[in-house]
Order: sequence, then structure tokens, then C-alpha cells
Amino acid sequence: MKNEKAFVFGETEGLNKTTRQSDFKPNQVSRQAIQQKTGFEAADIFAATIHKNQTERRKKKTMTLTFKLSLFKHKRDTIPQIVEQSWQDLCEKFKQPQVRFQKDGLLFSPAKFEPAYRKKENVSEVSMLVLDIDHNAELQTLKEKLTPLDSAFAIYSTHSHLRRTETNLNAEPRFRVCLPLASAIPAKDFPVLWQYARWATGLPLDESAKDASRMFYTPAIAALDAPYVIEFKDGSFLDWQNLPRASFGEYDNRTATNNQTNGNRHKPPETPAFEYHEDRHLELCRRIEAQAKTTGRGTFEMKCPAHNGNGNSSLFYDPAKQSVACLKKPNQCSYFEILEAFGLPSERLPSCENKQKTQAAFEETETRIKPFPVASEKCFVIIILRV
Repeated sequence: MKNEKAFVFGETEGLNKTTRQSDFKPNQVSRQAIQQKTGFEAADIFAATIHKNQTERRKKKTMTLTFKLSLFKHKRDTIPQIVEQSWQDLCEKFKQPQVRFQKDGLLFSPAKFEPAYRKKENVSEVSMLVLDIDHNAELQTLKEKLTPLDSAFAIYSTHSHLRRTETNLNAEPRFRVCLPLASAIPAKDFPVLWQYARWATGLPLDESAKDASRMFYTPAIAALDAPYVIEFKDGSFLDWQNLPRASFGEYDNRTATNNQTNGNRHKPPETPAFEYHEDRHLELCRRIEAQAKTTGRGTFEMKCPAHNGNGNSSLFYDPAKQSVACLKKPNQCSYFEILEAFGLPSERLPSCENKQKTQAAFEETETRIKPFPVASEKCFVIIILRV
């Protein structure tokens, strides 16, 4: 495609402009106006003026702030191309989805990679919070649940929105939310911000998209008549540094901190006990189905939690065969390592099927053996004497 990057995010040359804070002179309240008011009325005028000045100052900063984005040509591309765009320019680009039948194409990441190679360890900072909602994604509910974040945002539908695909078997609505940050957040703090957003909004966010190095497809539709949804909300950028510290810093430990007894932290729930291997295996399959994504073949794939891999399909589960396997090569995770990763006991358990077979064989043997005739006491004595 001709000038693919320019189509979505503009030219990459000449965009390294420094952000300038424009001079801003707050509106002055005349001394005469304040003198005419007394008590709380004067205080209200002053507070309203301060709020207005702060709002205008944030708007000025919003209009001048630019975001550094990393562009990738396709999903296997690892070398980012850096561009800078203002929030207004990005919103204009979001209004123009690219038409491509194949999902793979141009991607962006709000992360800055140092060195310039897409890898989780190379992320130094992130300039936007991007959230994916693939299930139970109703647009109105989505906008309402974003209210607690008190931030501007852009919502656009993804390539598989309302389409039956291998990853969207039920043709569900699917949306991507982009929230601009007032300042770039260090990579080490980004996971906490992502989890805070999930906790504050209660949205069913896609867990696979919480990685700081994650890249996202730019707006695209499969055909000219394919449905495309775009929604914006004006406002200030998400100031992660001024979020409620109790919520932002302690949300992940809220269960532990709320369940302290005599100064001791709440103990994690005990590992469930199983008598037979089959019962434990069914629980493992249930947990995989709850977290993994379905494929077009009716199987499930997800990132194997037993090893620190980068792919999202390293764990395979086939419901028809009830088989679970790690696809990591050359050293695959063992079945017992997978059990431990899902919080299940990993010791060897007896098989219920083998026990049933043993019981059935024993009962069959009993029916075949004829009972020995009971002899009288006199005959029994004679036999012993002869012997």
C-alpha cells in the first residue's frame, strides 16, 4: 500500500517538535467585584475563577502536548519507527479506518523502546493507556464505566467487530479504548496503572493486552460496508500521578489489607484437594477455558503460565480429546508444571478409571468362582483324619 504510515498517522519526518507551554495569563477578578461581595460569595467567585483558569490551562496544555508512538509494519515487525502526534491529530486519524481484508497490517504502540527493538525489557515509558474489550462490549455501558477515570478518550471498533472470525466465533462487538496520559508513565509503573483501570471501571479487559510492549492494530475494517464505530470524549488527560494513592498503590493488595487479623496478612486460599486425577484434570480444563481464546477448530489457546514466554498460543487445549499441552520448543512444560501454574496440586493421584476397571474385574471374578460346598462337621473331621 502506498505510504501506509502516512495514511494512518501522518509523515514521520519533521515531527520531532518540542512541546511548548504557551504563556497563559489567568483572568483577573477585579478588586471592585470582590469588594462588593462579602463572606462566602467572594470565596465562591475566587474559587470559580481559579477552577476556570485551571481548566483553560489544561486545555492549552492538551492542545500542545504530543505523544511518541512506535509504528510497526506488521505483527512480526520488531523495529519501531517513532512518530509524534498531538491528541487532536490522532483523533482525526482514528476517524479514517483503513480497508483491508486481512487483519494483519500497520500497528502502533504507545511505548518507547530503548534500544529500538520491541521487547518487554526494552520499554522505558508509555504515553497512552490502551484497553481492549472483546466480550460483553456494549458501547454505552463502556462509556459509562470509563467515567471514574475522568479522562478524555477515543473508542474505536476493531477489525473483527461484529464479524464471525476465528477469534470472534459469536460475532461480538469489540472495541479499543485509548486514553491519553498527562505525562508518560515509567514502564515499571504501567502494570499497576492497567490493573487500576480494570479495577476502577469494572470492564472485562483483555488480559493479553496488558503488556507494556503490546502493539495494537490501527483502525481498520474488512470491507467498505463493514460497520465502524468511533466515539470521543473531550477533557483533560489521565493524570496517573494524581490518582488516589490508596486505590492506585494498594488496589492489588486490597484483599490482603482488608483481611488482616492481629497484624498478620490474610493467607491465600488453600489449594483444592482432589481424590482422583480425572477430577483434577476437569478443573484444569475449566480454568483454561475461562482464560483462553477459542480458535476456529474448537480448540483453545493461551500464553502458557508455566513459563515466561512471549507468545499467546503456547498452551493448547483440545476439549474433544481433553488434552492439554505446552507447545514450547524444545523444552516443553510438563503437565505437573502446568497444574502448579494454575494453582492446582501437582502430586500424582490415582486414576478413577483404573479403580473402576479394577472393581469391575473383581466383581466379574467373584461371579465366576463357584462357592465351595459347605460340608458337615462330621465330613470335615473325616477329611482331616485321612490327610
